[in-house]
Amino acid sequence: VQAVAALAGPGARLLWGPEAATRAALLSLSEGGGLRGLGALHLATHARLAHDAPSRSALLLADGDLTLYDILNLDLAAGVVTLSACDGATGRALGGNELMSLAWAWLQAGARTVVASLWPVADEHAVALMAEFYGRLPLHAPGPWPPGTVAAALAGAQDARRARGAPLHAWAP
Repeated sequence: VQAVAALAGPGARLLWGPEAATRAALLSLSEGGGLRGLGALHLATHARLAHDAPSRSALLLADGDLTLYDILNLDLAAGVVTLSACDGATGRALGGNELMSLAWAWLQAGARTVVASLWPVADEHAVALMAEFYGRLPLHAPGPWPPGTVAAALAGAQDARRARGAPLHAWAP
């Protein structure tokens, strides 16, 4: 998270550690409009997935769980939300074409794009991939990014990791 904040520059807001990386802080930011107009929101935490009842899935923060319902109720407008958490895109199929997951909840809350993993990711590999990914995003560009910007940045980051000899499990999640 610190590497991502450094890439974003002095305008980045970093909620780090047990006093700041809290559910209360994120909900307070939302209530005050602080999650509107973001280029990127990056969450590096653990996810708890409830496959039998996806609505009980949550991101684990310092003071408690940010539940799927909490996410759905956020006042959010972001170009990309990145869930740097194992299995953040894993979910359960609903009737129809929807897959209820933490990633789905962020899209419903107002993210234009969500980057999330379908399986576990080792921290050291996630750090390297995220640095490559954010280095390719126009974090300082005003307004919405052109379609395909996030996908191209992620594909470029994966290609760069692979070209450096990183094994599949280091860049594919």
